[in-house]
Amino acid sequence: MAARKGLILLAVLVLTAGTCVPVHGQEPVRKDPGGLMRGLADGLEVEQPVGDGVNAQIGLTILPQSDQATVGAPYRFDVNIVGDPFYSARNVSIRVSARIRRAGQFSPAADREVRFDGARVRAHDGSPEAACTGTGVERTCAVGSLPAQGETKIAASIRTAPGVRPGDLVLSAHVVSDPGRAARPETVALVLVERARLSNVGLTIRIYNDTDIVGAGLDAGHMIRVRNASYTEAATAVLVEIRQRIGANLKGTFQRLPDDGFKSLVSHPACKLEEGIQRCAIGTLAAGQEVRIPVEFTIVANLSPKRWGRVETQARVKSAETDPDLGDNFAKASTAVVSTLPEIAFLLSVSDANGNTRVDPREVVRSGETFGIAARFMDALVEPGAYSIVLRLTIDKGAPLDVTLRLPADRRDRIYRSSPMILLPPKAPTDPGSRVPIYAASGSRLTATYGKAEASATVVDR
Repeated sequence: MAARKGLILLAVLVLTAGTCVPVHGQEPVRKDPGGLMRGLADGLEVEQPVGDGVNAQIGLTILPQSDQATVGAPYRFDVNIVGDPFYSARNVSIRVSARIRRAGQFSPAADREVRFDGARVRAHDGSPEAACTGTGVERTCAVGSLPAQGETKIAASIRTAPGVRPGDLVLSAHVVSDPGRAARPETVALVLVERARLSNVGLTIRIYNDTDIVGAGLDAGHMIRVRNASYTEAATAVLVEIRQRIGANLKGTFQRLPDDGFKSLVSHPACKLEEGIQRCAIGTLAAGQEVRIPVEFTIVANLSPKRWGRVETQARVKSAETDPDLGDNFAKASTAVVSTLPEIAFLLSVSDANGNTRVDPREVVRSGETFGIAARFMDALVEPGAYSIVLRLTIDKGAPLDVTLRLPADRRDRIYRSSPMILLPPKAPTDPGSRVPIYAASGSRLTATYGKAEASATVVDR
């Protein structure tokens, strides 16, 4: 893939929320049928984020009815609200405003020149719409809780007073944040004219994934398709804006990837990167015409084992004409990014008083104990694709030993396992039987590595 360095950032607004709680999955305990390898990987964990998050990023997108508004006529716009890619947020409130700007200055008589006919917020869970509160040129809309990747909207209608002078009609929306916390608004400037175009068009926008999951270093993409669904009218001055949010749970917390950890390319000659947003001046779309804009991306830096992230693409479209349906002028799609490194663990069989055997991950191996090594990738997509993998086992700083791990014959659990090994003191005469002997003195450190993934265990006497 031809790729260009540069992060296309979504204009996001920060809202304080709670904490992230990991959920740990564990395989059921089985009876050991006589060999260590059955159930070897019991206890390996995979984390998924749930609950409320810290500094949840709320994405706002204003969807205007058209890029021209008529003096004295009603004008509609929506504010699309998208939750953080990872975290839920609580007590979300959005403030929207409408003001007239002339010669770069906002009108001092804004309260008399623009009024809200109404503004209502739709609950993300399907509850009835609620009216936004306030007077003058601003309204505050209580969204309440917003789950990760949740989506809702504010539907607003405004009207300029008859006879006001033309200028720019500036629509803004921002998250109502804690005192002292900067809130970057989402703003759209429209042209206020005495007589706007009367034609209607049917612009729609959709985003399609070429894959739901991708590993670091692999190419992926989102295809944006914009169509004028009108049977008779062309859409003029068509503009598509594309933004992306890229995050991963680096160092145990979810955060935006650094700029050098991500590459993106929007493959269309009409698109230009401006202030972190790809703006595509499509021009005229004839009735029934469609344009496609490919967005290709690559996560450059690998994630740590068990860590994952998400690439979310958002796009909106508008034209000079009135669009009767604003709901299909915005679209989003996401692709999960998983580490290509496996989680590795040293595992030992443990029997209880009833004779049941389970296999636990351990950081200590005692002389004479039978143990094994297991590795699990987060998704089959990023596995090597082979029946076996080879990792390196090092004892302190000695020469590494190659250890082969194999998938089970049925491959159902997708866990690579080593043959049973027994830990013995140096020069021990003990017959290991069918187990692979590993000789190490007390206090030694066993380290298993596969690429940059590793696990360690300390050797102790009985």
